[in-house]
Amino acid sequence: MGLAVYASFGPFSAVFGGPVRTANRYKIQTLLAVLLMGAVVTGAVAGLSEQRRWIAIPLVAVWASVATGLSDRMTWRPPGSMFLVFAVAASSSVPAHPSDVGWAALMSGATGALAVGLGLLEVRVMGPMDLSSAPPLPPVTPEVDRPRQVLAILRSGLAVAVAGVVATASGVGHPYWAMVAAVVPLAGANYQDQMRRGFHRVVGTLVGIGVASLLLWPHLSDAGIIVLVVILQAGTELVVVRNYAVAVTLITPLGLLVVRLAVPEASSQLVMDRLIETIIGVATGWGTLYLTRRLTANDGVA
Repeated sequence: MGLAVYASFGPFSAVFGGPVRTANRYKIQTLLAVLLMGAVVTGAVAGLSEQRRWIAIPLVAVWASVATGLSDRMTWRPPGSMFLVFAVAASSSVPAHPSDVGWAALMSGATGALAVGLGLLEVRVMGPMDLSSAPPLPPVTPEVDRPRQVLAILRSGLAVAVAGVVATASGVGHPYWAMVAAVVPLAGANYQDQMRRGFHRVVGTLVGIGVASLLLWPHLSDAGIIVLVVILQAGTELVVVRNYAVAVTLITPLGLLVVRLAVPEASSQLVMDRLIETIIGVATGWGTLYLTRRLTANDGVA
């Protein structure tokens, strides 16, 4: 069960490409499976040190910047760096031994391969979708969008670094939650959407904490927690595109249950840490957006 946190991130590769079945969807899912494995291994290496909380900050910031650049360049769906930031930040929070680094690679790689394989099976059994009537994605022109792309890359790294430093220095447990929350608003299509995503994160977390309190209160077995994690993950994917606040209501207990599997601790402390770190992260993301939005010629894109 101590390895559960490493195994839980590989399946996120199945999210990319969404429900649109195409013959080439496996390519983006394979890329994300490899990147998620790299993020998990990076986090596990940081977990070897007693100073892992501080070491994680620059590592997560670099991953946030790289993932933001790749997402923008390759038009990931869903966009943004959140999944990779979540993977490296959460993995770094778990105390690790040298042997755990290999297990981290094996666990995340195996579950990522399973997710990609299931995606291929889905296309093979159900066939590719007819995309002739689907609206085309907006084109990405590097020559025109490069200033915005560079700003987005720098902004992601800065938001993560500031949120990580503030959360770690405050002494509140699980500072990686603040770093994850900091990049959530940055994935919006425009300034208004970015601010809205941050608001959804806070509201969804508040409601999700209530749900988590009910789920964490009974002393569930590891098997019971795993069943709940599966149900919450499935529910998240059903609603995340339609309403992010509702999705966060499910993501919050999901994240807390995964932490409980890896490092058992008091439920009340978990819940309070989650709330404080979310507020720190979203406030940092909002502040970064506000201070940098005028650095581009088009505020609607920034």
